[in-house]
Amino acid sequence: MKYLKEELIPEYGVMPVDEICKTSNGMDAWLEPTDLQGILAIEIDDYDGDGKHEMLLIRGTCEGMDKQELFSSDDQGGGARINMEMYECDGSVKLADSRELIPSGKYRVTYQEVQTGFFTYSNDGTVYIGIDSNFIMNETITTLALYQYRDEAFQYVKGFCRRRQGSCYEAVLTADSEPEQTNITFAPTFTEDSGGWSILEDYDDEQASDSELEENALRLNEIYYEQLKTYGLNGKDVRLLWGERQWDARTADIYTSGEGNLKVMASIAECYEYSTSTECHLFREDPAGSLDAYR
Repeated sequence: MKYLKEELIPEYGVMPVDEICKTSNGMDAWLEPTDLQGILAIEIDDYDGDGKHEMLLIRGTCEGMDKQELFSSDDQGGGARINMEMYECDGSVKLADSRELIPSGKYRVTYQEVQTGFFTYSNDGTVYIGIDSNFIMNETITTLALYQYRDEAFQYVKGFCRRRQGSCYEAVLTADSEPEQTNITFAPTFTEDSGGWSILEDYDDEQASDSELEENALRLNEIYYEQLKTYGLNGKDVRLLWGERQWDARTADIYTSGEGNLKVMASIAECYEYSTSTECHLFREDPAGSLDAYR
């Protein structure tokens, strides 16, 4: 597309997709701002059913940040942002709507795992845009936000959250309105103000045996998966396994659609090798190769 080549790429650049692997002591600021800068992927489709094509674009932004700012622990400051943008392509191209997303953990240090993925699928004639987010540090918080694109705007449809804290607390939450954004993308703030999230079911018993904890964790997983099915999604999240998890799991491993048309368009994942906790990986993926010609 001419507009992409002549306007957007010169302005934002293109994010590389080669894997970065480094050894760290867990506290190092191991990424550079340029590692998370630029357009990662695009997808052209008719998202609103008007018979015309739009362009969905995913890009990272660290403009003006130095390394110290990128890894700032200030929740209002450092950390890369990920932008989801929709461009109308009827004659002249224009930016119709955008969302600035604050990724889980903000891709900051290596003692945590941070994953953000974008996918699209159709269910009963409706096109959905899914944002998959996973954050592992002292607990695991997995969220999925579903959007539609209507009237030249992103419309929040539903949010799902699976929370696992330590070894005793398990919860499934949902949101009908777009939750207030925090440093964890679309995840509950877990304060008195739940920011749009409501608990569907939870479990908390510090005295439970390991077998009871496992039984309830798996039970809540199934409740979470049943919620996804109401929107034509099937989930099998290896990040939520009770035993050893797949350390490099990413969005493409998690979801399928009932109609078989789900496409992962972009994902970023910061993971560390569990066996050593020092081998750190950054995955940046454009599965369809939408911008390979410009890399």
